[in-house]
Amino acid sequence: MKVIISHDVDHIRPREHWFRDLFFSKLWYRETANLIKRRISILEWTFRCTSFLSKRLNNIPEVIDVDNCSGIPSTFFFGMNQGLNMSYKPQEAKAMIEYVKNHGFSVGVHGISYNDENGIKNERESFEKVTGFEANGIRMHYVRNDENTIPLLEKAGYQFDSSEFDKKKGYTIKNPYKVGEIWEFPVGIMDSYLDSNLETMKSQTLEYIDLANKEGIEYLTILFHDFYYSKAYENYMKWYEWLIAILQEDERYSFISFEDAIREMEKAK
Repeated sequence: MKVIISHDVDHIRPREHWFRDLFFSKLWYRETANLIKRRISILEWTFRCTSFLSKRLNNIPEVIDVDNCSGIPSTFFFGMNQGLNMSYKPQEAKAMIEYVKNHGFSVGVHGISYNDENGIKNERESFEKVTGFEANGIRMHYVRNDENTIPLLEKAGYQFDSSEFDKKKGYTIKNPYKVGEIWEFPVGIMDSYLDSNLETMKSQTLEYIDLANKEGIEYLTILFHDFYYSKAYENYMKWYEWLIAILQEDERYSFISFEDAIREMEKAK
């Protein structure tokens, strides 16, 4: 089985949330509740609730170091519109997009508009204006989609989408498939839908991977948010490191990019 690793970039810097949304106030209430319920330590609470003082909220350089050392051709999806606490503007993402590209990794659009033709078109055009090249792939923020999303994305010129995810189950065991001229890569495993306890996260992951093997899945897409690669979210950081290690150690698995997977599937048709 070939594994596709991807990262959604929901945040760049603290200032993008100042006077634009309620991200930090919601974070304080949520993490204080987690502390009271003993789901997180006082140290994690401190890191999370003082993050508005940090120079940056993204952990892209750290994730790139991990992926690069592990030979993972991952893809980073950047927002080109604002909504649902993703509040940075396209130009504010430009430096990090260039950083990712300069380190040899792929970038795509982290979409907000999932059912509006003009909105989808504008996001793709914004990406091309900021980067200077066409956007091949997209994943919707909060993996939102409906029956019109894929046709609209195909019409906009995308080569692939990775927004299908079964939120009720918390995982998706399904091979990539083509609709017209666009490929859909269902998200098999997503960090934020796993239990926050590290050992439970590991057992859930092994269960989903085992199920994927039994179902004959050829390409498994895994989503890890770069925001979680920090001491503030230590269990998520440790989970990602553990995940990469177990996949590397097992000869049944190898890493591949969306683009190379498409080339393989097109060739096999």
